Amino acid sequence: MTLPLRVGVRATQLWLRAAEETVAVVAGASRRVIGKVVPSDGAPSEPIARAPEPASETMPPPSPAVTYEQPAVEWDEPAAEPVHVSEQPELVEEVAEPGAEDGAGAEVHVEQPWDGYDRMKAADVIDRLAGASTAELAAVQLYETGTKGRTTVLETVERELRISTGSG
Repeated sequence: MTLPLRVGVRATQLWLRAAEETVAVVAGASRRVIGKVVPSDGAPSEPIARAPEPASETMPPPSPAVTYEQPAVEWDEPAAEPVHVSEQPELVEEVAEPGAEDGAGAEVHVEQPWDGYDRMKAADVIDRLAGASTAELAAVQLYETGTKGRTTVLETVERELRISTGSG
């Protein structure tokens, strides 16, 4: 009845022993790498033998491992910032393609809906919109939005567009 328990305990002990040995190997290798650093006095560090652990009845004795003292390393003070480094950015050169000052992207140019449109008063434009086609109304709306922006003309265009398209 206690056999499964004993087997589980023994398997756990073996697993822990294997993990301990793995850690000891990795630690020893890292100590050897660190031990190659020579202290400022020029004397290499000497290895220190680790005392063996007492053996138990269920576990095999550990293998002896050699450890090294980590040498004292003196660090130099950080160097002062070089004199030639400026904290303020300096513009070296600014270059742009010809025409870049106009901005990026396409430019839309809308012609006046009919000759003399720019000289017409808002009331005259509104009178002419009464019999205009949908295309003329759209042209007036585009042109007026991009140029003068007269609200009375734009409101009339919107009303005439609603009537001509039957949307209210």
